[in-house]
Amino acid sequence: MAIEALMDPAKAARREQRVERRRGAILKAAKAAFVAKPYSEVTVEGIADMAGLSKAAVYLYFRTKAEIYEGVLLTDLQVLVDALRAAYDKTRSVQDNLLLLGEEYLRYFRENSEYYKTLSFFYYPGRGTKLPPDVAQRVEDIFASAMGVVEECIRDAIERGEIGSRDSGETAATLWSMWLGATYLSISDPNWRYGASLDRIVRTGILTFVHGLGGQAAR
Repeated sequence: MAIEALMDPAKAARREQRVERRRGAILKAAKAAFVAKPYSEVTVEGIADMAGLSKAAVYLYFRTKAEIYEGVLLTDLQVLVDALRAAYDKTRSVQDNLLLLGEEYLRYFRENSEYYKTLSFFYYPGRGTKLPPDVAQRVEDIFASAMGVVEECIRDAIERGEIGSRDSGETAATLWSMWLGATYLSISDPNWRYGASLDRIVRTGILTFVHGLGGQAAR
């Protein structure tokens, strides 16, 4: 950071905002490019054009096309973590919390459905090449943070005596798998719903799940 920025907090803040805006513009343009074209056909120059920046400006923020894609992944995944964290409230019942967390998961799915159709959190677009191990680990860590909110919800309910003692991590993973399976099935097989909406399927699954945990499940 420049010396003058260190001396002037307001100037430093404006500079940081400008950096975040440009970085955000690059990632938004890149995501659109990766959805529209095979990974091999996307270029840094094309991303720069879509973002309204020069190629040199993009390289100030990202060293390679792969790094740009990784930035898209990590930024979008953090949105899910933040949404789940904001939805969770220790004062609510486990049932109410899980219903709200399920709603946030579905909202994320609808706003980022390209990851279930075109892009991938584990491969580069086209799914022919896996992410580098260090990037894959960062993705896994963020996924763990997201699932950790569900686990915290279960653990808190156990501590309150709201549900019986069990492994909170395995329980959270079971519910997360249900959400993931439901969203993928809604894309791959439109006839699987038997007339029910995805929201209703997820809600019914949560209520059934809570009943199995020994919770309320009265709605």
